[in-house]
Amino acid sequence: GPLPTLPPVQEESAPTSPAYSPSAPTPTSPTSPFAPTPFAPVESPASEPATTPGPTVAITPIPGICFSGNMQVQEESRGIILMKNLRTGDRILVSGGKFERVYSFAHRDEQMVGEFLRLMPSNLELSPDHMVFVRDKGPIPSSMIKVGDQLQNGENVTRIVKVFSQGVYSPFTPSGTIVVNGVIASNYVAFQGSDRLMLGSMKTPFSYQWTAQSYQTMHRLWCHWGGMPDLVSDNGMSVWIGPSLKFAQWFVSRDASAMIMLLIPLLGLILLLNMVECMLLYPGCGFMLLACVSLLSMTRRRRLYQEAVNARK
Repeated sequence: GPLPTLPPVQEESAPTSPAYSPSAPTPTSPTSPFAPTPFAPVESPASEPATTPGPTVAITPIPGICFSGNMQVQEESRGIILMKNLRTGDRILVSGGKFERVYSFAHRDEQMVGEFLRLMPSNLELSPDHMVFVRDKGPIPSSMIKVGDQLQNGENVTRIVKVFSQGVYSPFTPSGTIVVNGVIASNYVAFQGSDRLMLGSMKTPFSYQWTAQSYQTMHRLWCHWGGMPDLVSDNGMSVWIGPSLKFAQWFVSRDASAMIMLLIPLLGLILLLNMVECMLLYPGCGFMLLACVSLLSMTRRRRLYQEAVNARK
């Protein structure tokens, strides 16, 4: 259904007022279940290049997986809050108008200054590789978005600027989606400057959204379904994500033949993990799968037995 109209921001130890003020939402497009953003964005001083009264703040290179801290999300019980006030366990608005639990952060650092792309008029700030859902294109990295593109919520991008903001945050939800500043975005990033995995010059059918969501299954099983705490390194990054990013960057730098050889066992592992999660989500499917496997096993054993009996005659 349409995204609910978002109430005013609840300030939580935030010294400045929110970067947005409510306005009447635009009617929903009949071709999309998502309502356009109900925000009327205004320029926020916190979104300008971060400096201190004395020396200039050093800009630390970060993996492209984050939103800035002044972005807004809707929490189920607290209403609109700033990204920097979001915590693990909060239930936030995601694609489809649902609320899901934040089970982990890929990266969370309140002091780090990151480089972001700001999409107008929503004022959404996110890393260049971070994906956003765009009409007729699906989830694509923000660096591929062009002025005039229509986002999934029906909003047209009017301007794209590069900014520096303090605080980097990248929450994970079970669906792999999140609504930030009224815009439907992904939890994940894309490599190779493409929305799909590339093998040399060939574009595969595997989108980075599906690949990342599938690869995250083990992490999701551990934190979300198992209820286990995530482990975080000193730089605020999940210990699951750091090595995964390094492996992904190494993987996409290989030649096509090496990538194909590595992709086959990876796909097998991903499919197995997806089956496990599917059984947890839909127990009936799990029982049906076990029944099918048992039936195939019995059929094979009966055939082998019959062949053995025929061989003795």
